[in-house]
Amino acid sequence: MQPSDELIEKFRQIYIEGYGVEITRQQAYEKFLRLANLLRFILRPGPPLKPRDTPLGFSVPGFDLDTENDKIRKQ
Repeated sequence: MQPSDELIEKFRQIYIEGYGVEITRQQAYEKFLRLANLLRFILRPGPPLKPRDTPLGFSVPGFDLDTENDKIRKQ
């Protein structure tokens, strides 16, 4: 991904407003790429989750896990 000069300048201005520190265009470019890579890693689809006996590993009184329909229903 090659960000445009306009995008880097917007990122630089947002950084200045958010942190109160002025950074160079080169620093803004590097920080932008690091942020983009972090978001790409976080938002990457992972393997499907396997159903557990209870949601979140614990039970809640008055509710039951419907494993056939992957829903929580009130008892």
